[in-house]
Amino acid sequence: MRQLSNDPVDDWLVEAFGRLDIQAKLLFKSTTDNQPHTNNWADNEKSLTLKSLHEARQQLDSLISESYRLQRWARNADSSANVSLLFQALSAQQRLQRALTSWLQAYRTWRTTPPRPSLQSLHSPQEQVAQRLLLVYHTMASIITATALYPGDETVFDHYDLQFASIIASSKEIVQIYNPATPRDPRSHAHCTQHFTFTSDLGLIPVLYYTALKCRDPQMRRDAVSMLATKTRQEGIWEGPIVALIAAEVIRLEETPYSEQGET
Repeated sequence: MRQLSNDPVDDWLVEAFGRLDIQAKLLFKSTTDNQPHTNNWADNEKSLTLKSLHEARQQLDSLISESYRLQRWARNADSSANVSLLFQALSAQQRLQRALTSWLQAYRTWRTTPPRPSLQSLHSPQEQVAQRLLLVYHTMASIITATALYPGDETVFDHYDLQFASIIASSKEIVQIYNPATPRDPRSHAHCTQHFTFTSDLGLIPVLYYTALKCRDPQMRRDAVSMLATKTRQEGIWEGPIVALIAAEVIRLEETPYSEQGET
């Protein structure tokens, strides 16, 4: 795990760039590190204890990055003639799945074990949004990990409708929580009072984009696109309406018979 520095600004910058890196990996499907850091998972499997929402997020950010690395590693193993690489990828997948389960158990324990956060903190819109976002990203990381060994096989996502439905439902809850909490200053621009605005942090756009691309249920895919187009603005390198157009075009191409694609 990354060692914290004595300068909180340095730590904040490292975390901010780390989350931008997570966004880039999902958008461009690339990573500079092809092999997961399995030693980190071994530590998580032994005994993971979370003491704050911030720590929970740090741990989950690391696991999300590992899920992308596993995905890339499995893709390389699948195209290799070395069968042992596939077995290594399978072993890595199992360890990462255990680490994700360990995180979820630790998170639930932290949420239910005294001393808990103050009631005021628990009920603040920001805290509620943060808590739901963590679980949404955990769901996405679990899907990425579970499907990593099936590169190019989109039918594998047929088995994850419940997980995608959870992402959609939680995203709608987050929007409902967020909108009433946004200042209704008449001097503000309309898009600043009705949507998620710019942030370098992770928000709804990456998970909704992933759902729109990978979910096999037509209605849920369109729900994700609709939320991207109407409920989000800019998060780091992501801009909601533009991402919605990309996802909508992918859906159109996938649902149009190949023989008809040249005619549209």
